[in-house]
Amino acid sequence: MKAAIFANGDFIPEKGLVEEIKSAELIICADGGALWAQKSGIQPHVLIGDMDSTPEGLPERMAQAGVQVIYLERKKNVTDAEAAVELALSRGADEFIIAGATGYRLDHTLGNIMLLVKLVQLGKKAKLCGGGQSVLAACGDVEIRGEKGRIISIIPFGQGLLIESTEGLRYPIKNGYIPGNTTLGISNVFTSDTARVKIKSGMAVIIMQDA
Repeated sequence: MKAAIFANGDFIPEKGLVEEIKSAELIICADGGALWAQKSGIQPHVLIGDMDSTPEGLPERMAQAGVQVIYLERKKNVTDAEAAVELALSRGADEFIIAGATGYRLDHTLGNIMLLVKLVQLGKKAKLCGGGQSVLAACGDVEIRGEKGRIISIIPFGQGLLIESTEGLRYPIKNGYIPGNTTLGISNVFTSDTARVKIKSGMAVIIMQDA
């Protein structure tokens, strides 16, 4: 089951992305992400959060429209986005798109990247979208769709990254090692509309510029 989650970061409601979100069987808004759903013309199935970034009256209006509204305490040990991810997991989701997952709150952006890594470690398919970029995580072989000439960065998450090979990138890697705490993998470029990366060991965070 595919789940789409609206977080409260940056989001560009491009037609293709909006249609992809609409195709999800479960659509969840994490607190202020409800505003992005509204602006995209999407009615979610669930709104969850402590409602500190949702306009007054919006949860009630959504509830009247048939949306399940779940109120969380403001004093809690998880972000609203993580609560939304956990809810989707509990309902059987195995594919995730988290929109509005990046933005000016760098702490939330890093937290959402950690959620992405967690989902991949659980064997789920997942990506983050927002602010003109998409983020994937991978710990094995991965095929990445992009566009020729667009920037792509392959960044080790945690420890270093051992890559067997890459295809479709201007700066190829063959039996190469990208150490942790380095900028070595930043600003590669698609040379076709598809890139392939074979990872021998380590976890990669892959960031693609959408425009």
